[in-house]
Amino acid sequence: MWMRSDFLADREEVDRFLREREYCCVRLAETIERARAFPSRIFDLVGLVHLSAAGIVDGAVTADREGTVHCVLPNGIQEDASLCEFLNFYVSVKKITGPTNDTLRVARGLSSAGCSTQSYTLMRIRATNIARNPSRESDPWERYRIEIRDATESDLAALVSLHRAYEREELLMNTSLPETEFRIRALLNHQMISMALVDGEPVGKINTNARGIFCDQVGGFYVMPGHRGAGIGTALLRSLLSRIEEAEKDAVLYVRSSNAVARRMYERAGFLPAGEYAMSTVRSTH
Repeated sequence: MWMRSDFLADREEVDRFLREREYCCVRLAETIERARAFPSRIFDLVGLVHLSAAGIVDGAVTADREGTVHCVLPNGIQEDASLCEFLNFYVSVKKITGPTNDTLRVARGLSSAGCSTQSYTLMRIRATNIARNPSRESDPWERYRIEIRDATESDLAALVSLHRAYEREELLMNTSLPETEFRIRALLNHQMISMALVDGEPVGKINTNARGIFCDQVGGFYVMPGHRGAGIGTALLRSLLSRIEEAEKDAVLYVRSSNAVARRMYERAGFLPAGEYAMSTVRSTH
């Protein structure tokens, strides 16, 4: 049974569910935590939980006023129709994220206009494995004049440029300059960003793009083409993972299945495949 939730009255049950399945969609957990932190703004968000026949939370969904849905669903499609009735009543859905099968289930139930879906390989490294990652050989980047540091507001222009290149290459998106700048400002306010500089010039970045209760999601990972192959990406990844390790969280990320180079680097860092992740955009009927 699907029912409304403020994620406060049922905190213990929801957290038990998230401990097991948060890695599937860290954005869902991050949204739940923000709803708890600002309960007066709960009306800006539709929160739903699914209770099994035994009364245990085995699914959760959030939907905001902008029409973004994050979902981790229970097994079985018997109650998908009631979930979609809830969502159609409260919001005009524009985007859906979560495990691929769950995202497609919601997309099929919501939209007669259809959806455009991009699917990725989901990868995960547990907190206990970050520190004992076996890939600790000497890095070639150490021979170059490369600096890895945390990003600040003063890096805004460089971050926007790097992030726009990342969106075009990895996400196949072509967002406007104001949209990307808005996104980077939000990342600087709420996420962790590391930058790579060569002779003082920014050449790469990496950040968390969702921070949950038990996991942090890594994203926005980009190194300029002319600086690849020198170990800069590995150094950026290690820098961010060390910060995630300090928070005693697992790290997760998603990557295009066709990006074999990135997948090998993540595997060397200790990440293992953990399923599939998808983003679906509802096609406009206008």
